[in-house]
Amino acid sequence: MKSILELLARNVLNARSDARRGAERRKKNTEERIKSMRVLLKENIDKDCLPGRVIQRAVGKDSASESLKMTVSFARYSAASGPMEPHRHAEEVVYIIDAKDGWVRKGPGKDLLNEKVMLGKDTVLHFEELEWHVFEYGPGGYIDALCIYGQVDNIRPEDILKNSSC
Repeated sequence: MKSILELLARNVLNARSDARRGAERRKKNTEERIKSMRVLLKENIDKDCLPGRVIQRAVGKDSASESLKMTVSFARYSAASGPMEPHRHAEEVVYIIDAKDGWVRKGPGKDLLNEKVMLGKDTVLHFEELEWHVFEYGPGGYIDALCIYGQVDNIRPEDILKNSSC
């Protein structure tokens, strides 16, 4: 029969092992949570020059951080990328980071963009799905924006044209 001291010693060792395993498990869970969060700096995201804008794909399909559920990108509209064509696409939220003599025009059709809204820092725009709009700017003007979509497919005019049967 084992002595009481041996049993106590074994219990203490088991308790220490359990505590060590618990600490290791908590550390691993914490590391997994940290690994799952991506920290992205705009300056480190590749620039993609598209007609009328320069896009930096932060989150989404073919982006710095992959997601199958949402798309977040930076956009710069300026003379450097040329004029943008009126377009429509998926529902979108646009946060204006900064703007100088920049505006958006919207309306019921490509050639009927009668409503002009001047843009300024900290403005939020919410475009409904397939709402016609175009971003524009005056001489020396620009618009810096963060674009957010709740999907990853058919979000940009180029995507819609590429995937349409027309």
